[in-house]
Amino acid sequence: MWEQVANLLAQYGVWGLVLLAFAESSFFPLAPDFLLVPLSLAQPQRALWFAVLSVLASVAGAYCGYLLGRTLGQPLLRRMANPLTLRRMEEAMDRYGAWAVLLAALVPLPFKLFTISSGCLAMNVPRFLLAAFIGRGVRFTAEAAIIMAMGAQAISFLSRDFLWLSLGLAVAIVALYLLYLLVKRRRRSRGRKAHRPALPRPERAGTVTPGDTSP
Repeated sequence: MWEQVANLLAQYGVWGLVLLAFAESSFFPLAPDFLLVPLSLAQPQRALWFAVLSVLASVAGAYCGYLLGRTLGQPLLRRMANPLTLRRMEEAMDRYGAWAVLLAALVPLPFKLFTISSGCLAMNVPRFLLAAFIGRGVRFTAEAAIIMAMGAQAISFLSRDFLWLSLGLAVAIVALYLLYLLVKRRRRSRGRKAHRPALPRPERAGTVTPGDTSP
């Protein structure tokens, strides 16, 4: 049934891509790459535009999934995944928060489960949307850039190596963020040292200060 719906969406071209990207982030099981890749191959000069539309629609759908989680909560999740998967996902969400959302948006994971779980856990909305935007933005623009650079050969590359590329990009994003935190912490420590008042130097024994007339 889902394949029939996807084939129907494919007939509508870019509008089908937008609808698929929106639905996949909240309730639909098929990723927008299913339409993004063939559309980009057919019109490589518009591949980045297709990627941008996919990112915006996917983030909007992610917020819809967040709202579903806030209103329907755990009963909805139990109908979408088995208890073991839900337990592991909730552990990841509790431990990593928005980073788990970013990773799920970047690699081939069931993104809708993470968006709904974010609503169940009442995650900070701006942080949630930023994570979804970065993850989906990196994923879809990377696919478009690969297609523009490799043409038809991109299909074999994406099917064989894109998972490892996505994981590498996720590690790079985390490393850059940690580096940013380290630099920020060092700047704060330097600023505190610069504004720290200088302590008065102790006077040496036997020295006479100016104006001191005492014997």
